[in-house]
Amino acid sequence: MQGSAINNNMLKHRSVVVFFLLCFTFAFAQSAFAQDEDAQAKAARDQAQKLYQTFKNKDWKGLYDLIQLSPSVAKQLNGRDAFAKDFETGLKQGDPTDNLGKVVDNMSDIRTGAAIVEGKYAYVSCTSVVVIEGTKMRFLGMVKLIKVGDSWRWDLSFTDDPEKASAQRFSEMLGLPAVDKG
Repeated sequence: MQGSAINNNMLKHRSVVVFFLLCFTFAFAQSAFAQDEDAQAKAARDQAQKLYQTFKNKDWKGLYDLIQLSPSVAKQLNGRDAFAKDFETGLKQGDPTDNLGKVVDNMSDIRTGAAIVEGKYAYVSCTSVVVIEGTKMRFLGMVKLIKVGDSWRWDLSFTDDPEKASAQRFSEMLGLPAVDKG
């Protein structure tokens, strides 16, 4: 009988140890998951900031490294130099009065905010100040990114029309003016 009581105590002791080990493992796993989420969100925010800066610098070769196009469009590309040249030509033809250039040139105080990561997509809130006809306006926008390998890229992969994709995503990135009615 005494041996049975010792075995029961040992079993209870083992159960308590196993319980605490499971709790510790779960807490550690949750902490590691949260740290990974934080790292992914930070990487997405950094990439969104880099995207804005690439537009400010009119670095179309650099833009090539930051985008993800649809597979059929990507197959048609002939590298960074050709992309940069075609992008510049497309801007000049599609925007002969250079409205995009004027907006980008007058953009300042660019900030990225919250990043929501959902699987292979990230949505990064962003703001910028743009001077339009002498008036400073704060714009509120969002950058949609897609995870490709280990890096976040500006998601232009939703259509086989690269002009439509870049126009739509830039419009979302710039966003809408924040209007103070109070």
